[in-house]
Amino acid sequence: KSRPYPATTRPDRLVNVHDFALVMRSYYEGTPFDQTKGLAAGPWGTPDHAMANGGSHAMKGNWERTIGLWRTSDSHIVQARDGVPEAVRGVLWWGAHAAPTTVYVPFTSGLTDLPNATLGHYEWQDKSTLLWACRWIFNLVQLKYSRMILHVRDLQDAYHARAKSAVERVTALAASATDAVEIRQALDDMARDLAEDAVVQLRELSDMLMFKYGDGFIAGFDSQGKYVAKPDPYPDWWLNAVNFSSGPPDVPAVAEGDTGAAAAAHGGRHRQPQAQ
Repeated sequence: KSRPYPATTRPDRLVNVHDFALVMRSYYEGTPFDQTKGLAAGPWGTPDHAMANGGSHAMKGNWERTIGLWRTSDSHIVQARDGVPEAVRGVLWWGAHAAPTTVYVPFTSGLTDLPNATLGHYEWQDKSTLLWACRWIFNLVQLKYSRMILHVRDLQDAYHARAKSAVERVTALAASATDAVEIRQALDDMARDLAEDAVVQLRELSDMLMFKYGDGFIAGFDSQGKYVAKPDPYPDWWLNAVNFSSGPPDVPAVAEGDTGAAAAAHGGRHRQPQAQ
């Protein structure tokens, strides 16, 4: 018989929006249920496992149901504040797509309109929307999760700091201004600017990740400005687990001048061009 979780619980300390965001993104890291560990996570520790029991050869079983989850349309954190004007008393921190790679954009209770960047839909790709910017990042980091997610987290932390400062600015404005139209315009402007900035930041990060980690390399520029791309091999534990050492033998050495053998060794599966 299952035991339901309690409806409420008292935290060990005061918590904030950033704390809740970390919970929403959790893959149970550091616990016995950590989904970034083990063979299922692959060589680069991806915790995101698509459904495995579909198709004509269905197999019973389950992955751990983590809090951060790939099949997420959006998530949000509701912040109710006391001692501030009504127009900014409630703040909805909304994140498109899966929480682990999203950024949470603040929308205040006095908002009069939603930014166009929030209008993304799965049925058509629109790169100007948060849904598609976040979805693109989420799928891209599966290539090399343990390395790429560090860049995503840096972006998330920096973005949250900017968003938090923006909320503080409009809160101060709402407390001092007397023109309701001015206040609501400021709230609309903040929401639009932060949403559009999030899309730009995520798109730029996507491009950087592809440049840096594409094709199994780690690329960049040295102190002299010279392009450098270093191989980033799979870890030994994973190669042993998939029996890499039992794979096909090395290509045999080719004697100098043996063009036929060279062609067979380097292109044996391809037909050689025929004279016309």
